[in-house]
Amino acid sequence: MKMNIQIVRRITGSPLKIIATIVYFGTGLVGLFLCLTVLHDMIGFFGIVLGLMFFPVMIYAIPWYMIIHFGDPSLLILIYGGVVAAGIIYFLGSLISGD
Repeated sequence: MKMNIQIVRRITGSPLKIIATIVYFGTGLVGLFLCLTVLHDMIGFFGIVLGLMFFPVMIYAIPWYMIIHFGDPSLLILIYGGVVAAGIIYFLGSLISGD
C-alpha cells in the first residue's frame, strides 16, 4: 500500500516540477528578449552585441535601469517574479512528490 502512495505522489508532483521549469525558462526568454529590445532602442545593434556578451549583467541591470529612468517596474516584475513563481511551484511539486 505504501508503494502505491509513493507512485501517486510522484505522478502528481512531477507535473508541477515540469510546469515550474517551463515558467522559469519562459519568463527568462521573454525577459532576455525584452532586455535586448531595450538595449537596441538605447544603443542600436551594438547594444544587442554587448548585451549578449555580458548576458548576466544585462539581465540584472536593465530592469533596474527601467525603474530608475522610466519608472516602469514591469520588466523587473517579469524577470524576478517569474523566478519566484517558478521556485514556489517547484517547491510545491517537490513537497508533494516527497523529494
